[in-house]
Amino acid sequence: MDEEKAVEILKALANPHRLQIFLTIRNISEGQEAAAEDEERMPCVEVLSKQLPISQSTLSLHLKELRRAGLITTERRGKHLYCRVNSEALDQLRHLLGEEESSEEKREEGDQS
Repeated sequence: MDEEKAVEILKALANPHRLQIFLTIRNISEGQEAAAEDEERMPCVEVLSKQLPISQSTLSLHLKELRRAGLITTERRGKHLYCRVNSEALDQLRHLLGEEESSEEKREEGDQS
């Protein structure tokens, strides 16, 4: 990851609301992973707006910034917008911050326990 991209990601996460949104998406996805491996693990904006003290219009603006920074991806299905953490960007950020293992390696370790 180049320095410019790292700054963009860190800048996006520096906003308390965006950090809270990002962590909520990640936590929902991880919780659903344990419940159903075959199902997609993507919370929709409506679910996020119920869990966060942010209006839906403000939430949409913050999601746009997280998407622009490459931290999340979104997918529209009918009237619903679903969000997912971009694990590649997260792994690059972990590497930049000095963490040795990627999220994939940590999942594999957890499966072996």
